[in-house]
Amino acid sequence: MRDEIAKMTVEQKLALIDALWESIDPADRPLPPLSEAQRAELERRLQIIEQVEAEATPWEDVRARFQQRRPMCGWKVNLLLRHVQTLKVTGAKLMARRGDCPIGNRH
Repeated sequence: MRDEIAKMTVEQKLALIDALWESIDPADRPLPPLSEAQRAELERRLQIIEQVEAEATPWEDVRARFQQRRPMCGWKVNLLLRHVQTLKVTGAKLMARRGDCPIGNRH
């Protein structure tokens, strides 16, 4: 086997390493050693995650609030869409007057 590996190109050797690594179950892969600073930073981040999770609003509550407010939001979305359409039409008219409208000189 060593003779076969010695004949491989660098790319082939790297592909073999990658294939071997991927064949190992992630649960069985060894973890790299951590310095004390890295351990402390991981512990700090885990505490933040736990704190945020404790303060988070459950998805069911968020969805219920959204569904209650959705009818009110609908008219705002329609108004915004009409405003955007007006801006598009106005912009196209201005471009046509200047002569650089991509669809021709229409008013």
